[in-house]
Amino acid sequence: MEHLERLETLLTRYSWDELPEADRQWVLTQVADEQTYTSLREAELQLHQHYSSVDLQPDPAVWERLQQPSPSFTRSSPRGLRTPVPFYGVAASVLLALFAGWWLGHTQEQPVRYIDKFVTRIDTVRLQMPSDTVIIEKFKVIYRDVAPVLTTVPTAPTTQPGKGVTMKEKEGLEMLMVSGGGRE
Repeated sequence: MEHLERLETLLTRYSWDELPEADRQWVLTQVADEQTYTSLREAELQLHQHYSSVDLQPDPAVWERLQQPSPSFTRSSPRGLRTPVPFYGVAASVLLALFAGWWLGHTQEQPVRYIDKFVTRIDTVRLQMPSDTVIIEKFKVIYRDVAPVLTTVPTAPTTQPGKGVTMKEKEGLEMLMVSGGGRE
């Protein structure tokens, strides 16, 4: 399009002799020779002269129809999207969708767990170290359609005797060091 507009501008402004050298070289890439350019120029000038003297007025009915937007050029949306929907209809649709999603997500029954009672027992564990108290809580878990199972859960960590020297060995070592060999 750009080349046609440039050629049309040169045809209306310049004859072959008046064309600048750069434009003449460009015109020769678009048309065959000087005679073709001259004939195109004459045709262009006659068209301009003819249409500038003729007063073209369309029929009023045609002009009115052209001014109105055509329904084929407007973007049409589906009929359901153009009609307004009341708020309660939208709310009911959303609630129905939420209920359907919840219902589809809960197709398998999960076992129900109930804690029947707590039983607390306090034990004292005697070690060769200072004594620790361990609290063990037991609770009974009841599953629906399953036999009851007793489970033990320690609530306080139990201490493991450390590796190293026990108190008895330590006393023996102290006696050995104090007595100078343990012979008396």
